[in-house]
Amino acid sequence: MIRIQALNVLRYRDYRYLTISSFLWFAIRWIETIVIGWMVLEMTNSPFWVGLVGAVRFAGWALTPLAGIVADRINRRNLLLYSQALGVLLLAFLLVLLLAEMLEVWQIIVLTLFRGINFALDFPVRNALLVDLVAPNEQLNAVSLNRAATDVTAALGPVTGGALMVLLGYAGAFWLMLALSITNLVLLLFMDDSPAPGAKGGETLWSSLKEGFQVCRSDNAIMGVLGLACVANMFGFPLIHALLPVFAKQVLSVGPAELGLLAGAMGTGAFVGSLLLAWKGSRAEGNSFIWASFLFWFVTIILFAMIPYFGFSLLLLMAIGSGQAVAMVTTTTYLLHRATPEMRGRVMGIRGLAIIPLFLGNLAGGALTGWLGAPTALVIFGAAGILSTVAICLRLPSLYR
Repeated sequence: MIRIQALNVLRYRDYRYLTISSFLWFAIRWIETIVIGWMVLEMTNSPFWVGLVGAVRFAGWALTPLAGIVADRINRRNLLLYSQALGVLLLAFLLVLLLAEMLEVWQIIVLTLFRGINFALDFPVRNALLVDLVAPNEQLNAVSLNRAATDVTAALGPVTGGALMVLLGYAGAFWLMLALSITNLVLLLFMDDSPAPGAKGGETLWSSLKEGFQVCRSDNAIMGVLGLACVANMFGFPLIHALLPVFAKQVLSVGPAELGLLAGAMGTGAFVGSLLLAWKGSRAEGNSFIWASFLFWFVTIILFAMIPYFGFSLLLLMAIGSGQAVAMVTTTTYLLHRATPEMRGRVMGIRGLAIIPLFLGNLAGGALTGWLGAPTALVIFGAAGILSTVAICLRLPSLYR
């Protein structure tokens, strides 16, 4: 049972609102990932196109350093409001095209690109605001519980998306996403309108960006964690963001409802991993949790690829999700803990750059799957992830001490 003190961060009113907002935001994200992936696969029957759509979703992450600078200068709550308003407009436009029977693959690619930019701009702002709302010694619990809330959506979102596709079609799924987006926008209005830390007097955008990179470069351990984040996005996340629909249809021979269960199993494992960290609290702040979770994550990806049976796939995806959650929570907490409040937006913006390899990973995954098949592609990705993790840890011994 989770210790009561792990839940103490819920006494902060704005933290509760932001956590609920994150729950809604990521629920939309997961439903969209499953529905769009299956829709494109049905329209094209091509793993490459599925990988391409998954790739463009992350092209906009090159803008996260600029979003981080803005997050350190402007009211962070208001920035989230602007981001969510943009999300509502994009979803509404996509739904109109779908209802008018005018939606084509190229339009999905363009709208997915802008949705990805929307998410990328939200990322550093949301993470910087998260730890502003709690005491410094409660940051790990705050990040873990927030992550647990979003991991619930990783379990429920895909299942909901798969069920909606079966029961109500694509339009039903997008109507739900639009309703959740509007609810999220309204919820953020109830948060206090507190000011951002602000930039130094006379500081330009370029000098702010340069200072953020200097802070990261001056700490080898931070650079190592950023390197591991790149590895995770290049070799770990393409499974859920591009390859799982192909694996489900072409290897396991199942439909959209079962695809939702597969992705939901991964989310369930992630939820358990996040709760474990919240329970352990400060005892989970050692660097060993970082590298061990990365290795566990990639080993389970290889096992998933080598045992293509639906029941085993569900169990292994739960294990994959657990390793993924521990890896992401510990790396995020590490970066936020080491950054000063006025630098958190910029540091998390630079952390957002580590998601750009997911663009390449999704493209490479789609191409390899079309050439060698999904199981072989996943084995290659898992092995590359293990080798890269070991190489970074050997280069920076402080990560495994």
